[in-house]
Amino acid sequence: MRTPGFRALGIRGAAVLFLFAGWSLPAGGAGITVLEIRQAIQPVTADYIARGITEAERNGSKLILIEVDTPGGLVSSTRAITSRILESRVPVAVYVSPKGARAASGGFVVLLSADIAVMSPATNTGAAHPVGLGGGSPGDKDDHSDFAVMFKKLENDMAAMVRSLATTRGRDVEAAEKAVVESVSYTEREAIDKKLIDFVAVDRADLIRQLDGRMVRRSDGSEAAIDVTKESFLPIPLTTTEKFFSFVLDPQVVGILILLGLAGVGWEVTHPGLVLPGVIGAVSLLLVAFALANLPVNLGGVGLLVLAIGLFAAEFKVTSHGLFGIAGAIAMVIGGALLIDAPIPEMRLHWSTYLPTAVLIAASLAFMATRAASLRLRPATTGAEGLIGQKGDAVTALAPTGKVFAEGAYWDAESDLTVEKGEKVEIVAVRGLSLRVRPVIVRSNSSPAVEEPGKDGAVESLKSVS
Repeated sequence: MRTPGFRALGIRGAAVLFLFAGWSLPAGGAGITVLEIRQAIQPVTADYIARGITEAERNGSKLILIEVDTPGGLVSSTRAITSRILESRVPVAVYVSPKGARAASGGFVVLLSADIAVMSPATNTGAAHPVGLGGGSPGDKDDHSDFAVMFKKLENDMAAMVRSLATTRGRDVEAAEKAVVESVSYTEREAIDKKLIDFVAVDRADLIRQLDGRMVRRSDGSEAAIDVTKESFLPIPLTTTEKFFSFVLDPQVVGILILLGLAGVGWEVTHPGLVLPGVIGAVSLLLVAFALANLPVNLGGVGLLVLAIGLFAAEFKVTSHGLFGIAGAIAMVIGGALLIDAPIPEMRLHWSTYLPTAVLIAASLAFMATRAASLRLRPATTGAEGLIGQKGDAVTALAPTGKVFAEGAYWDAESDLTVEKGEKVEIVAVRGLSLRVRPVIVRSNSSPAVEEPGKDGAVESLKSVS
């Protein structure tokens, strides 16, 4: 029979599971659902907005308020957000706030897609011109290269998208298109004059006051009245999972993870059995793989990183006196810096954060590779080969055979020169369990030893006496 205590424990356990899985319990009741875009627009941003709109629809919200302060981001993620806004059953207001915020590039497109577009004082929007590979764009209109043609297609595609959004929402098509083809930016006052936004609001209270009772035009052509005077704000924050993956998708973090991955695997290869560096390296590279699957990647940067790994591996196998290691370090630094080909500076690796760490880790990897190669060339210090060159004491006279004490054990030994008892000897060869030695100090009257009768000159393999 279940007791109330077990039931309460089960409810608490379920709540913990919801929390760690990144799920949200329904907020319940009508209200104004508040979402935020406070960073570069990337796949996690698109998933978060889609989830928030779905929850608002399920909870019966009267309005979805998306507060924006973004430099823009990926075109694919921007398209996903605008599509979900256009499909929303609940009216959506996009509000560029607080004062000093911006809705640039992709943020401008999101602003255009809203049922109600609002800006705070001292904000700006626009500059939605697409950026090509490597952050550049063709400057010559007569340029007919493959890159120029591809870029022109991208520009035309973006221009068509904003024209469509402006037409759907009843905004100024020409002003919207100029933001794409001419990279024009607008202040909040200019955006009002160009009919790109509906009004300027100082804060949320001012926004709600101006919104209440307003008729808005939905994407399907219908009109809806906004009644939100007495509604409360219901914020939907990022889940723990979304925060984590948003952190991983930060280009600066991707750069550090690449370096940690290479360093961890490098340490594990040169120091087998440490385990921890290998685990850290493997996990870091798996997170990098996830990030690169969701970010625009420069194949040249990928090629340089692969080349760096190959050069480090070659340094372990081939004696190049550090040349392969140094070349690998250079390839890793340049390849990582060029790896992410994002449309805005905020989504690219910054030299100021990447270069110092890259140089440090690249130098350590080059050192490990060079060190591993030099260790292979050192003479053996263990086993039979490790005995050669070691010193010992003659326990008996060697003429030519006898016994010596070396490396903590008694050995049978032979010498071409006569060795008196107690003399210092040096091991020159090892034959089974017998040593071949020579005196450390050769006496002037020293003569070749005489072999005992019946011996054929071969050295017998004798057991050492410890």
